[in-house]
Amino acid sequence: MYTASVGDLDRAALAEKLGEGARAWPSCRVDPAAFEAAVARGLANENTSIADLHTSDIFLVLACLDGQAEAIAAFERDVVATVRASVERAAEHPSDAEDALQSMREKLLVATSGSPPKLAQYTGLGALVAWVRVAAVREVLQGQRKTKRSSIVEDVDLVLDGSTGPRAFELGVLRDLHGDAFRKAVQEALRSLTAEQRTILRFHAKDGLTIDQLAPMLGVHRATAARRLERARSDALDATRAILCTTHGLSASEARSLCLALASEVDVSIGRALADEVSP
Repeated sequence: MYTASVGDLDRAALAEKLGEGARAWPSCRVDPAAFEAAVARGLANENTSIADLHTSDIFLVLACLDGQAEAIAAFERDVVATVRASVERAAEHPSDAEDALQSMREKLLVATSGSPPKLAQYTGLGALVAWVRVAAVREVLQGQRKTKRSSIVEDVDLVLDGSTGPRAFELGVLRDLHGDAFRKAVQEALRSLTAEQRTILRFHAKDGLTIDQLAPMLGVHRATAARRLERARSDALDATRAILCTTHGLSASEARSLCLALASEVDVSIGRALADEVSP
């Protein structure tokens, strides 16, 4: 895969985009070298140009990562406040929404265990508000999943046992109405995963490798390979559910039910979505 270097960039275009960012966020300061490096990371796809990137959003992200109070206040005011409505729609209780937003803030803005804040993963390929909206809705869905594990198990059993009752009928309707949305959401969700997670899912879902075959390729114990595969698949599904809510207008319960209704197609959809990617 092509990766732009700082030296490849159009210096005039870069200076113009840096100026646009400064005008959009006049109270923030960004090191030009850091801005250049961030833009270069955003141009990892050879079909992407600097005009395709949301460089003003990159400017704000860099100021936030630098810990500037003015930038963090702007992020809260112009980004978090905008996504709040989507989080509240996805949440079943107001407290769930607040908990999710707070958890999202901490993950995006605070470094943990030597890892940089999650906001550092933003590349500018989409609007920052949309990127954060998916992260926030995903957070609330994950929180609700933890508290409703037993009901989820019941739903999974219902889907897998071939029941023809009213609930199974509703799931069939969801499948017919939103099957295309599900597949598109899977494709978008996979882009939010790490390169390693996409590689693991490609080997498993597309190439059909088993855990015993994955482990030596990854250079890890079989149990570790199994955990990494499960985590990658879980992260892909969580992101898919969030995108179904934020982009395709499904409610939290509809998104969860749709993923369950299409449980048997998850690996097929992941394999198809990764089919055209080049293995690293």
